[in-house]
Amino acid sequence: MRSRSVWMAVLGAVALMPALLLGCNREATVRVDCAEPQSVLTRIGLLNTTGLQLGSVFVVNTATRKARSLGTFAPVLNEISRTAREDDLRLPIFSGLSASVSGPSNLPADLAQSLASHAAEGSVFRVRGRQSRSIFNVGYYVHERGTLYSQIASLPPPAAGTDVVYLVTTESTAEAISIGLGDAIAAGADPSSGEVATVAVGGYVLRVEYQGLPQSLAAGSKGPAFVRATPLRFLPDDEEVIVDVTQELDLSTCDLSAAATPQ
Repeated sequence: MRSRSVWMAVLGAVALMPALLLGCNREATVRVDCAEPQSVLTRIGLLNTTGLQLGSVFVVNTATRKARSLGTFAPVLNEISRTAREDDLRLPIFSGLSASVSGPSNLPADLAQSLASHAAEGSVFRVRGRQSRSIFNVGYYVHERGTLYSQIASLPPPAAGTDVVYLVTTESTAEAISIGLGDAIAAGADPSSGEVATVAVGGYVLRVEYQGLPQSLAAGSKGPAFVRATPLRFLPDDEEVIVDVTQELDLSTCDLSAAATPQ
């Protein structure tokens, strides 16, 4: 059963509504789903809802868009680079969110759609104390692990239209993470604290519920909060495994629920 952690923000007064609704003081609820099997995509990687970590290897079938795990092969010290700590980072969400609206029976359908789009497209993460670790030499990393190399080499070639291999090459941890609408966060509200945040929505009080988030994010990340995965390809003529971005899929549209599950 997928974990649920809900941040709620009460949002109040901007020009998304027709003029005739101003001053009505009605309430609508937007539920924003951040849950697996899909995952939320940001510029530093995917929200880690599935337990991936640095060195996790998984395969995505290009037809079904479902992942399966090849295992986790933890890198050693001399294979890792680290970034300096970042105090405060705002992360727009590129994809992976869906939203539904419930409200008064007379709430116009186009207005409901506007509210849903505003929540799905305007949500951001606020990440405090972010640090990242990365595998800096993917070829060396793979070839130093004979079992991993042989597993990748034995897969059908991508030209057959089947599998793409991914290696988690970067993981980002954080001291605290919250999620909310970007305009509310920009106004200084902290959606994880229970404070009331206000943004413009005309005559409606808009209640936003974020569902399907990892429970660990409520009190800060206890493991990798975001992960970046790199696509690999085996070259049989050269007997090498290389990085091949020409194979890259939109992982936010794939079912990654089994990506970290041992086979």
